[in-house]
Amino acid sequence: MAKESNYEDTIEAIVNSGLHTMVLALGYKVGIIDAMGRLGKPSTKGEISKEAGLNQRYVEEWLLCMASKGIVQYENSKFSIMNSGRIRKAIHTSLALPMFADCFQKLENAMKNKDINTGYQYPSNELEWLGKFSDLSNTNQTWIENNINPAILYCQQQSHDTEISLCMLDFGCGYGKLANELAQYYPQSNIFGTDIHKDAVHFCKVAHKQPNIQFEIFSKSLELLWQQKFDAIILKDVLHDLPDPNYAN
Repeated sequence: MAKESNYEDTIEAIVNSGLHTMVLALGYKVGIIDAMGRLGKPSTKGEISKEAGLNQRYVEEWLLCMASKGIVQYENSKFSIMNSGRIRKAIHTSLALPMFADCFQKLENAMKNKDINTGYQYPSNELEWLGKFSDLSNTNQTWIENNINPAILYCQQQSHDTEISLCMLDFGCGYGKLANELAQYYPQSNIFGTDIHKDAVHFCKVAHKQPNIQFEIFSKSLELLWQQKFDAIILKDVLHDLPDPNYAN
């Protein structure tokens, strides 16, 4: 059993980290971190403020707060921030905290309803955030090779199916990161993507032009449009986030 003093330290550290995560998210949202990236070298508060187009007084407070946590480096009156794939992903993830805070009241109401699983809507920008998160994640050719393809091969072995042209559905495709990677990994297959978010599907149709991929908004009419049988249906980060959990039972 954890000692009380250690437990207190743990709780305080979690809360303090959460508060600093909000500050980090603010700097990312208003463009301070991107401005530091464009400058590409240690810079003064004035240089960073000018590049970001922001009020220097508040930029300085943000820089000092982040420097106190070691997120921003400070030396000779200049500030800098490290850059890597993991760092970019972590910084982008920080936006989840203020975004999900918008759901606080909705979640509170849902939890107080003892009889019905009402669910609650995410903020309108949630899917856009998730799309950027997918771009920063490792959902790439290697990920498919290690996670999707073994399952496909196993199913083919069990059914004695040697067909190399598959029909695959990315259900809840969002902004199309996974479907796009699938279309490249399986060039002889037909890849379909669908989502309830109209803006995301529109983005997919504009951005992803491979001849073996198509996207449609999820609706009952899809039963008529897509009459073929899918060899594989993939739900990645989808099922637990359905807007109406009663239909998922």
